[in-house]
Amino acid sequence: MNKKEARIQILDLQEQHCVGCVYRYSRDVAHCWTNCETGIRINELGVLLGGRIGTEQKKPKTAKEWNRICKNAVKLSNKGLTYVEIAKKYSITTGNLHMQMKKRGLK
Repeated sequence: MNKKEARIQILDLQEQHCVGCVYRYSRDVAHCWTNCETGIRINELGVLLGGRIGTEQKKPKTAKEWNRICKNAVKLSNKGLTYVEIAKKYSITTGNLHMQMKKRGLK
């Protein structure tokens, strides 16, 4: 199946099932990825298009983890690394790194 066919199938599935679904506007999107056959199929097609599996979402970092990352970022920055390099090292965006460091009064 090519990407065009996958997109068309996703739209067809949404029209046939999701339009009348009671979970359509629910914030519990995990319901669709785990309990709904149509949602599971749509997610599989999304992965085919380059997305990630819905049940494998990244969990947010805790304040403790951010404290550690920010302290290390200051040390690495002093050693000459750029914020882009530091962000890549921790698999985070540079925007999040800057925001978290600003929260802690670092930079």
